[in-house]
Amino acid sequence: MCKKGWPFEWVNHCYLCIKNGEAVNHLLIHCELVWSIWCFFLKEWSVVWVTPPDLITLIRSWPTRAISPRRQLVLKVLPAAVLWCLWDERNKKAFDNVSRNEKAIIDSVKLTIAYWLHNRGVFYGISLEQLAISWKEVLFEPP
Repeated sequence: MCKKGWPFEWVNHCYLCIKNGEAVNHLLIHCELVWSIWCFFLKEWSVVWVTPPDLITLIRSWPTRAISPRRQLVLKVLPAAVLWCLWDERNKKAFDNVSRNEKAIIDSVKLTIAYWLHNRGVFYGISLEQLAISWKEVLFEPP
């Protein structure tokens, strides 16, 4: 962006927290807002975890085992959905000057997972709306 004439101050900052430089590990893991989103899902899934130093460690150490096949599948795609939505949020702030709060981003992650998984495999017969709206009932309670 600097090459396109944008001032350096505009380019080298995290669009999500406006506190630090925009490095991959900060933007996708260590940013205050971002880590609170990761923590929401870790807490929801009762996963005790230490903040990883980098993105590769996060992906390699992400827990993928769960009691039910539904929960296991969601755990497998959860990091991809979080990363996808964080990057999308960053771009909306950077290019469209649109900002959402933490809850809206979390809802976006849930909706993304619902869109990716509805009516597939262990989610066959579960609609997008049912998976997105009744997230906890579909994932955490027996059918």
